[in-house]
Amino acid sequence: LTKKKFISPGVYEETEGLITAVEYDTHIKDSAYKKITKKRYIYKHSDDLKWEVDVYPFKLIIAEIEIPTTDYPLILPDFINQVKIMEVTPFSEFTNKNLAENL
Repeated sequence: LTKKKFISPGVYEETEGLITAVEYDTHIKDSAYKKITKKRYIYKHSDDLKWEVDVYPFKLIIAEIEIPTTDYPLILPDFINQVKIMEVTPFSEFTNKNLAENL
């Protein structure tokens, strides 16, 4: 289970934890009324960072990296720079929740 808490635009506090099938069935399944499917690819960026590239079936690809600070000097790798259209961090329309609700 992943929970994200809004801190400021583009900055979230994220906590992750394991839940049992019973916890899912009892507490989460009924509130998850919309689903979204995607295929995730993981690419190593450095020793501590990795790119998560999500490919959705409706021709959308979102690449994400969790940087340690907002002023972290990030250089986009060629595999992203070559196909990048726009930065979506400030747009809540691109969250999984919003994408699922608007399909």
